[in-house]
Amino acid sequence: MSGLRISVCSRGIRFAPISQRAAKDWVTATHRHLRAPVGDLYRVALEVHGRLVAVGIAGRPCRMLQDGRTAELTRVASTAPVTVNACSRLYGALRRAGQCMGYVRFVTYTLPGEPGTSLRAAGFHFGGLTEGGEWSRPSRPCAAAVQPGPKCRWIFPGRGSGLWDGLCLGHPRPHVSPSTGSTSQ
Repeated sequence: MSGLRISVCSRGIRFAPISQRAAKDWVTATHRHLRAPVGDLYRVALEVHGRLVAVGIAGRPCRMLQDGRTAELTRVASTAPVTVNACSRLYGALRRAGQCMGYVRFVTYTLPGEPGTSLRAAGFHFGGLTEGGEWSRPSRPCAAAVQPGPKCRWIFPGRGSGLWDGLCLGHPRPHVSPSTGSTSQ
């Protein structure tokens, strides 16, 4: 077929479109500790030799970052072998797809115990620690958060780009001294 190009990477790995329902079902069935988000802006699947092995979902960011140009990568779930680098591939694909749609800033969050290796590989930078907390407010009651504690915020592009100036990005990660175990800012 002339003009038809399929996104094929090495070793039979390719990106594929996926419906919102199929993406939500996959994430709910395979994510380590969270269900699929309620809504999304766009999503990407990763296949190996025609078999679905990972899904990434992008959605709207928190209220303070909703400027119409910032997207939050809300979930990445994978059953692929580590050698496929599925999470790094999906973070990069979600970012590139968002850029094609006009998004210029991307944010995502991990638990403090997660190293962020896939995010660094996809070009993201550590953006600080959030305080965590609940979504519910007296004027807007919500279900309890599944992971209400602090989170590591990851951003693309980095702070040096100037695109994050004036936006609330949380606290820098405290430095932990290996010899004493004490923390400092």
